[in-house]
Amino acid sequence: MIEKLKNYLSGFDGFFGKTISVDYDEFEKSDVIISPVPVAETVKKYADGGEIKQFVFCLRLKQDFGFGNNEAYHIFDELLKYMSDNFIMENALYFEVLESCHLKKSTAVYAEYEMKFRLIYTEG
Repeated sequence: MIEKLKNYLSGFDGFFGKTISVDYDEFEKSDVIISPVPVAETVKKYADGGEIKQFVFCLRLKQDFGFGNNEAYHIFDELLKYMSDNFIMENALYFEVLESCHLKKSTAVYAEYEMKFRLIYTEG
């Protein structure tokens, strides 16, 4: 699911020219990080073997100082519109926002913004 999500997000114009990776902590080589959140994957099982599953993740965006403090909020706002208008992931049912965009940490060079999502999808 992570690779499908990464490919889906790479089509978003707001991430054009940005490196997207799957990681758990550092922004050494990336501008956007998909950080999986450990949760029970199966939401519901059906008698025919089908399942409704969830993938909870934080999307973290590195924003260099000098671009303006509102740039990350604007990018996340545009991302939500993209997710609503271009929902074409295989087996995906919908995205939910679990936590809105907030400043996670800042350094002397960049600020890190984060938003938490839940992707509901089918399998089987």
